[in-house]
Amino acid sequence: MSIHMVTRRTTQRQLLLRPDKALVQCYYYILGYLQTRHRVEYHNMTVLSNHLHLLLTDLEGDQVQAFNREFFSLMARSTNCYRGRNENLWSSGKPSCVCVAPRTEDIVDKCAYIITNPVEAGLVSHAKKWPGVRVLAHDMGRLQLRVQRPGFFFRESGDLPEEVVVRFTLPKVWDSTEKALREQIADESRRREESIRDRFRRADQKFLGVKRVCRSSTRSSATSPEEWFKLSPHVACKDRVLRGKFLKWRRVRQRRYEECRSEILAGGESLAFPSGTYVLHFVYGHPREPWKG
Repeated sequence: MSIHMVTRRTTQRQLLLRPDKALVQCYYYILGYLQTRHRVEYHNMTVLSNHLHLLLTDLEGDQVQAFNREFFSLMARSTNCYRGRNENLWSSGKPSCVCVAPRTEDIVDKCAYIITNPVEAGLVSHAKKWPGVRVLAHDMGRLQLRVQRPGFFFRESGDLPEEVVVRFTLPKVWDSTEKALREQIADESRRREESIRDRFRRADQKFLGVKRVCRSSTRSSATSPEEWFKLSPHVACKDRVLRGKFLKWRRVRQRRYEECRSEILAGGESLAFPSGTYVLHFVYGHPREPWKG
């Protein structure tokens, strides 16, 4: 079992994910449908007009790659169908998939970041006002939505169900109860929102507002400066010692993977790949070590 924060943005940072009501329903439907196909649990999510953040738990340790492939494919094709376009929806880079330590401090930090993202971007003054897909602190562990199949993109005579249920749970952490975790996420989200609003007041700036967000042209792009060539982290953990252990484990795992791959390319017998290996195990049938997460 592992917790991941998945992030991806649209091509050229265009506002293609603008929160139209039909698309919001579509994205919830896709989430509910994929929850029946993969062993994943959703915890928090925000879909802005040009990028999204999703916090989830991979219950088997090897589901997140397959989930990401189907999730981003369905989102892209359904959005293009709705927008009447056929070019790439996502940027050319791979989605960011950061492993989050199951500690209260790290989970609170990531959840508060996701929840307050529309406020930080200057779109709405309160996270609860965001009209798109969003999960607030009090929704986590409680939110359960029944979503009808959208009237576009999905065939009425197809195999996909007419209705799905999408659930958002609280992640399991080492050092807190569900009630305490929810309260800490709510408190930190509130603190960050207040700090952002105070910063806007001092700078005499205004939030864009829901009406202007929904009227934005999908052909326009975000105008805020973007940082290029920055590091892409593999793990989110504020504890330096624990973070070091995890990164060491990743290096050992990668070395083991390369050894097994070199053995196969040299014509030798197939060794057991490290746990979590996806393509060579599921597609080509090579053995792998049991998952120990």
